[in-house]
Amino acid sequence: MEGKAVKKVLPVLFALILSPLLPPLFAHGGRYRAPTTPEPRGPAGTAVPGGLPSSSGASVTTGYPNWRIWWALNWEGVVDLRVRMARAAPVLPPGGEGGWKDLRPLSPDEKKRLLLPALKRALKDPDQEVRAAAVIALGKLALPSTLPLLRKALGDRVRIVRNAAALAVGLGGFKEGEADLLRVFRPGGAQNETRAWAAVGLGYLGTKGAVQALLDQLQSLTGKQVGGSNREVLICCAAGLTVSRSKYAVGRISAVLKKAGSRLPPARSLLFLALGKIGDRGALPILEWGLSDKDPIARCGAVAGAGLLGRPGDRTLLGGLMGLALKDPHYAVRALALIALGRIGGPASKAFLAERLSRSRKGVKMVFLEPFAALALGLAGDRRNVPVLLPFLEKGSVERKGAFALALGMLGGKGASGALARALRKGRNPQAFSEVALAAGMAGAVEAKPFLEKILLKEKRAFFRVAAAAALGLLGSRKEALDQVLRLLGEAGSARLQTPLVFALTLLSDRKSVPKIQALLKRRAVQDQVRALCCAALGNIGDSRRLPALSEISHDFPWVVSTPVLNEILLLF
Repeated sequence: MEGKAVKKVLPVLFALILSPLLPPLFAHGGRYRAPTTPEPRGPAGTAVPGGLPSSSGASVTTGYPNWRIWWALNWEGVVDLRVRMARAAPVLPPGGEGGWKDLRPLSPDEKKRLLLPALKRALKDPDQEVRAAAVIALGKLALPSTLPLLRKALGDRVRIVRNAAALAVGLGGFKEGEADLLRVFRPGGAQNETRAWAAVGLGYLGTKGAVQALLDQLQSLTGKQVGGSNREVLICCAAGLTVSRSKYAVGRISAVLKKAGSRLPPARSLLFLALGKIGDRGALPILEWGLSDKDPIARCGAVAGAGLLGRPGDRTLLGGLMGLALKDPHYAVRALALIALGRIGGPASKAFLAERLSRSRKGVKMVFLEPFAALALGLAGDRRNVPVLLPFLEKGSVERKGAFALALGMLGGKGASGALARALRKGRNPQAFSEVALAAGMAGAVEAKPFLEKILLKEKRAFFRVAAAAALGLLGSRKEALDQVLRLLGEAGSARLQTPLVFALTLLSDRKSVPKIQALLKRRAVQDQVRALCCAALGNIGDSRRLPALSEISHDFPWVVSTPVLNEILLLF
């Protein structure tokens, strides 16, 4: 049991809300390998910059990134389900049911009464996946009374449970647990894998002592070499700083980057990203410097960080990002540069992105970059660009249709909502349906309600029902969707049906779903992966933050930074 990975805690997380054909980016214990598609050709057969993937497996920087990878890592922050559903919910008289008040965070007393007993029982479950999921859920509840439980889990006989506890202490923001994490984190305090998890936990904790410990460990990047056994720990130290948001760290991070040379590109990539997430404008010069880093993985982090820190008036930064989007020899850098321009926004970025898509329609193909340009245009937020996107939605390939739908969903407006409603009715291809449905909900396409209600009531495949339920929640029919999902879950007798329905309840985030989830968790005949998902659902429902806690580490994460520990953490939503 010790070596068994938690490989099915959320086995369909991305597929449910995104696409059933999403590449397996984060298989537990594995590394992402870019698709090995044929090399695209430019005019007159000339090769498009980027190079071919190697025969032993595609490089993450020369392969052709799938836009769904970026979306899978960022959708929670873009869609912001809880806020959108609360805005769409009907305003009812005091005492009415189904209104926005059902989406308010649970109080500490409600967490103790509704969630804590079930999760405490799950800590004694014979299956390690269920125990690890329960530990993460307890961290998300952030109740002072759960810290002793997490301290006990730090000594669990199974490594993945100990790892989860090291992360959960940080997720809960338990300052009293700082000493516990530092004890695990110190060299020799635990196996390097657990130390790596503790590094991310220290980042979430965010105390000065926690941040100092991460920075001290990263000083080894400035030496002559990095020990192989420490690589994962150092990369996770940098990942921890991306969620710490500690302005105290800016100067130290900058100093490490200046002295690190070419060492350990994944760690340097995340340090650049950390500067962007911290938001101190004093870090802008080093991010501009990072755009020309010789290593493409490090450049990806600098690009992502620049997208978060940059402003429309930063002409030098914008010029650097536009240059990378046009000419960088590595596809991942070009794709992330487009996203960064969308995040920065402003007239120059919007004009650049619209012009790239317009040129593509006229025959100057961007190969796989069109979806990234579309999503970036959606992030930039100018409804005047809806006409630029509409032709791609109406005539584009199924593989790319979802990206243009989601971009239109971000922009909204009458033109976007009408087009999305029509796209939903034209067909139910499983590769695009969930994306178009979600986009219709985001855009407020009320004309799509009857069709979505029909899907929720009559469609046999649970995947489609989940997508319809989420969309209806965004369109103001969350109560009706919730009631239907609860009914379906009561009838479901297999993991294939139960898993997506439990995930739907997590998305709809309502107290009413807690008893049904707990009942499923108690049934030992239910597959372990489903019961682990029940724990994750209870944790997310009890999470008082606007977005589920672990989504903070995924937002703007450069997907080229792939390590076993980070892959596993990113699956534990």
